Amino acid sequence: MFLWFQHFGFFMKTPIVAEAHCDAPCGVYDPASARIAAEAVQSMTKKMLAMS
Repeated sequence: MFLWFQHFGFFMKTPIVAEAHCDAPCGVYDPASARIAAEAVQSMTKKMLAMS
């Protein structure tokens, strides 16, 4: 069980680079919804850090 947590922790510490699926705006990928999702994650992260 400990090894599972150790393995999971490795992935949580590994930085992930996000990239778009294409270089030109094609209309399939909506950057506005991605921005809203990123702001939600940022807000929740700040709240979680404030609790600790």
